[in-house]
Amino acid sequence: MLTIPDLNRLKVFYVIYKNKSIVRAANVLSVTRSAVSQSLKALEDEIHTVLFIRDSKKVQPTPSADSLFKLMGPFFQELESALHHIETGRKHPTGHLRIGAPLDFGSDHLTEIIAKFINKYPTVSFEVVLGIPVKQLDLLAEGKLDLAFIDNGDMFSKS
Repeated sequence: MLTIPDLNRLKVFYVIYKNKSIVRAANVLSVTRSAVSQSLKALEDEIHTVLFIRDSKKVQPTPSADSLFKLMGPFFQELESALHHIETGRKHPTGHLRIGAPLDFGSDHLTEIIAKFINKYPTVSFEVVLGIPVKQLDLLAEGKLDLAFIDNGDMFSKS
């Protein structure tokens, strides 16, 4: 069975490759040069391949390193992008919200509230369904609405 190399070592490899230097990689990763060298050596031992030709100032990637970076580069870039998106989402709401409301309340109050919200959080979109409360409850129960404003005028007409 194929063993996937340690992801921390792959991250170290990725940073070394991008920076073409063990010293710069150590600075980026906030670890010692020795820790980066040891991690690289462990990765090379793990995959039985030399990844860099080392000299005193920089490292030269081998064809194996080029192949591994070609594979790992998009993964780490996508991961960085996704983590940035997650962090941004915590600070600023994003997504799509489906809201149901009675016609009068929706037209008189909800549209103004939603417009102000969108001005503040433009990455949130809304779908508003206006109608009678019984229909709103059905849509909510079916998972077609995330939130419904219901008045009690028509609530008890449905068993």
